[in-house]
Amino acid sequence: MKKLLGIVFLGVAMVVASAAWAQDMAGQKVKLTPQQRAEKLTQAMSRQLRLSPEQVEKVQAINLKYAEKNAQVKRDTTALKANAEAKNAEMKEVLTPAQYEKLLKMEERTKQKIRERIKDKKVPIDENQPSNTSSNE
Repeated sequence: MKKLLGIVFLGVAMVVASAAWAQDMAGQKVKLTPQQRAEKLTQAMSRQLRLSPEQVEKVQAINLKYAEKNAQVKRDTTALKANAEAKNAEMKEVLTPAQYEKLLKMEERTKQKIRERIKDKKVPIDENQPSNTSSNE
């Protein structure tokens, strides 16, 4: 009976520990490889744009190409913007006009969410707080 109780206790402890670990990981940003980013994006596009199997194959290749290029330029906004424009030009060749319009709307919603997240992270300066600079008065 003690063994059974010990096993049950151990099982409950493992469940609680894994739940706590999952909550800790939820706050951390998981870094995806270019291949993982391309795959995730292609899956989302396939669902939302209802891509044909042929389109999925072409879109996957385009997404991978630009995920790898963007990984190389990292925070170079000029290069990232140029890559986005080139990628959209390639997507326009693969997608139907309706799918392409929907893609542009999806991208705009994503940009808006990013802007909101950035805006939410900025803390307004409280004018009543003392400043960190010292004055020589």
